[in-house]
Amino acid sequence: MTASLFSTWPQGTRRLRIGDLDVDLHCRRLVRPDEEVELTQRVFELLVLFLAEPNVLHSRAELFKRLWPDVVVEDANLSQSIWMLRKALGPERRQWIRTVAKSGYIFEPPGPVEIVASAEPAGAPSPPRADSGHDLAAPAPDASEPAGDRPSPGSPAAPSSVGRVPIVEVDAAPATGGADMDASPAPKPDATVKARATGRSYWPSRFIVVGLAVALAMLVLTGITRLRDQLMPGSDQAISVALVEIDDEDAPAETRWPITLLRAWLGWKLAMLPDVTVLNEAHLATHTAEESPQIVMLAGGRVPGRPDLLYVRARLDGDTGGRQLEVRGTADELPALVDALSRQVMDVLLPGREGEAWPQIGIDADIARRYADAYKAHHRRDFARSRRDLREIVADAPDFGLAQYQLSLALSGLGHASAAIHHMERAVADLQPLPADAAQVLEARRLGVDPARIEEATRAFVALAERYPGKRDFAFEQAWSLIATGRAADALEILERPGWDDIPVGPTILREQLLAQAQGILSNYDAAAQHARTALRLAEEAGAAWQYEQATARLHLAEIEYTQFPGRMDLARFDEIANQFDAADAPADALYTRFLAESLRPSGEASKRLDALLATARNDGYLSIEIEILRLAALQQRSKGDHAGYRKWLEQALATAREAGDIVAIQAIETDMLYETLMTGELDRARELIEQLRDTRLEGDMAHWINQTEAFLSYADGQYDKALGILDRDAHAAGEGSDEEGGLPAVSAARAACMRGRMQMAQGDLVSARNSWARCGQPNFAITQLYALHGMALSDLLAGDREAALEKLEVAQRRALEDLPPGPDRLDFQVQVAALMVRAGELDAAHDLFEHLLPQLEGGGYDWLKAEVELGLAEIAAARGEWASSRNLAEQARMAAPKDTWVVEQRLDLLDVVLMLAAGNRGEAADLLTRMDEKAHRTGDAVAQLEAHSLMSRDATLKGCSPATRSALLARTGLRGASLAWLTQSLTATDMESDVGLQTSR
Repeated sequence: MTASLFSTWPQGTRRLRIGDLDVDLHCRRLVRPDEEVELTQRVFELLVLFLAEPNVLHSRAELFKRLWPDVVVEDANLSQSIWMLRKALGPERRQWIRTVAKSGYIFEPPGPVEIVASAEPAGAPSPPRADSGHDLAAPAPDASEPAGDRPSPGSPAAPSSVGRVPIVEVDAAPATGGADMDASPAPKPDATVKARATGRSYWPSRFIVVGLAVALAMLVLTGITRLRDQLMPGSDQAISVALVEIDDEDAPAETRWPITLLRAWLGWKLAMLPDVTVLNEAHLATHTAEESPQIVMLAGGRVPGRPDLLYVRARLDGDTGGRQLEVRGTADELPALVDALSRQVMDVLLPGREGEAWPQIGIDADIARRYADAYKAHHRRDFARSRRDLREIVADAPDFGLAQYQLSLALSGLGHASAAIHHMERAVADLQPLPADAAQVLEARRLGVDPARIEEATRAFVALAERYPGKRDFAFEQAWSLIATGRAADALEILERPGWDDIPVGPTILREQLLAQAQGILSNYDAAAQHARTALRLAEEAGAAWQYEQATARLHLAEIEYTQFPGRMDLARFDEIANQFDAADAPADALYTRFLAESLRPSGEASKRLDALLATARNDGYLSIEIEILRLAALQQRSKGDHAGYRKWLEQALATAREAGDIVAIQAIETDMLYETLMTGELDRARELIEQLRDTRLEGDMAHWINQTEAFLSYADGQYDKALGILDRDAHAAGEGSDEEGGLPAVSAARAACMRGRMQMAQGDLVSARNSWARCGQPNFAITQLYALHGMALSDLLAGDREAALEKLEVAQRRALEDLPPGPDRLDFQVQVAALMVRAGELDAAHDLFEHLLPQLEGGGYDWLKAEVELGLAEIAAARGEWASSRNLAEQARMAAPKDTWVVEQRLDLLDVVLMLAAGNRGEAADLLTRMDEKAHRTGDAVAQLEAHSLMSRDATLKGCSPATRSALLARTGLRGASLAWLTQSLTATDMESDVGLQTSR
């Protein structure tokens, strides 16, 4: 490819110039004012292409085709080459290569590419040979190995020795050209497995902990920023290290496993040190710090002419030059040789730590091969396969500390707490000796796998983060552990501190993902969506290597959209996201996303795949996913009206969450159960659950919802002032604001405003109620917007504007079908709409809606909802003069309704008054009306008082209720529509005569 591009310039051209930079085409070298930089063959070809075609958009697909014709390579190869070219250009010129999101790259030099006249004889330039210099992936010539340096079995330097194994050091930067680091494709980079957070328990959201601990298990959490200047033990300046595995996928597996073993063993050591940050290939393309990380390239293969020998090589490229270290030996010798090579690399990278004690790898070749397979499976995000392989490895090699350690973190991420603790204890015992600071990190991780000690783990990571502020993975782990324990607000405080602006793109994406999760737990959905969109944009700009992060951000956004407007959500988006997780080799995430799509489909479309997906989660050991699948399965039964099935699945989910020690999942499921008791009318049980939940640490919307539920129960009992006081205290505890709900999360504030409106309306404060309902409808949530619309219709009706009320009810009924999925939430809202339609005199329409809803509630266990439907039908029957039917329906409603609940009791009592009048029992009717009116006065229920007054003649006088006080109440409230005229229209004047002056509507 390079030779064809030379025709761009005149024959004999040897040097080009762009600004202060010269390009030596003959020696494949950049000449900068401060230094000369030799380029690898592939990086040089990329530069020549850019020089020949500047200011042109080069797509990634085109660059792959031109740089690697007829060769299939990993996406990370191009990212790595772009990064290395930017590094070679120097910090002042790296911006010449501009990344175009979702498109490719443009080379934009500050001026034209000029030809530098040469004093050398003219002639056709010879493009540098691709094989000039040493190829990292090829072994050094035999001559470079001093005789006798290679250890032999049984010699003092053989693998059994705990001393140093001789390392062959090869010149890493020969004068004839740099090593071809693109000799074989690099592996697909790690992508960060993110933690999932749950919001309101009965809004589909989740908390899957396959996350940060798993990403740290095999190498180190990806997307970690390089460290800035900081004095650390054993090093006077922190460094970043990028491990790049030059692994030919077509090479026999027998020659590839030693490279993988070196990467895993060396990567684990580096990751355990607080003064080192490990990067992978994908981050090289997005690493923006001016100071370059130390690059360690790992390669290996067979020694030419010696089929019995394998070699493993590490090339260290840094600002001060390069070194190349190599070991050779038989397959049986390689594990110990890799251990020795890792020690030598550590000494070169960290000279201040030279000679520090580390554990021996202590495994044979068979275990090493199998371990390399497990590591590769993790790299592909096949965590279930990796876990199974690691289980088998530690069964056969129980003293292999690294496998015990990584299995522990993997099991912890999957929710197997007891097994994770067991394997971590073995790991801590086997991974000795350790440097003192590495031992502190290991202790924090040991605490982190024990759910009962997560608070200690949090404190340990807090201490590490404070001591090593440049080590961003400590801050990330601290934030993660806080999120895992439901302390999202504390996690936000860490993630929003100053000092995050100068970090590379990789950790920025991770930070945005964690911010989205934390805000989601707190139900700040607009903020969560903003962070998810930022993460998505950055991941798309970073390229295809960040496909996992792209899918994760899309899943965040889809869940937020479903939470806000579930009825509008196209569930096919979840299937598309699952496909992207598949493409990113993330089977656990793909599994969860497909199940999410299946569980959210309308009950009539429920897929038979649910059982299969659940079985897969169980078989593969994804305990955290299993919890959420059980919970979603319960919610699907709930949407079908199968209350018994709902309880069964939910109890299974709770038992599994308790087994896993998943605190947040336990809270979410118990909140599900609390919500359900409200739907079924089990109010005493609801009060018990509230007390239980108060004993746990609750944050965000879940905490506010508990308080609001307590307020609702007080409202249902007619204790309006008490209920408003609970809401006031909750809002005050959340922070000062411009109104009652100023400090609450948006959804919490909207729900509180809806409740305030209902209570203020009952107290006859029409203006305040309307203001509250206006706030209720402001956020982007379908359910609160619908209840705000319903509340405004109620206020119109009670104020006497029937037409305006009916217009709003028509819109509300249509939007309920559009914005809410089938299930109890929609049924509940439709019941409220139908009840208001009855009061507006739309008896036929209300009757049809109630009759449509009633079969959906049969056998579902939602007794309160069913009671309200039966009560509404009883009121319609009474209004029509169908007295027998009304009595039967009223009796059914009374049996199903929660006992001693004012909001139901006062409706039933008013209906009973009308039925007594229709039966000629005027004395009983007068007595009941008197008692009901007295209680309405005690509760301060102005609407109930006015409705009772509408049954009295103008001159009737009751205890505490004179004509004058009734007139004053009507004048104060302006609720001229608060009348039972709609209910008494079938009564005659004779029916209404009584000692208290009951009057007919006629």
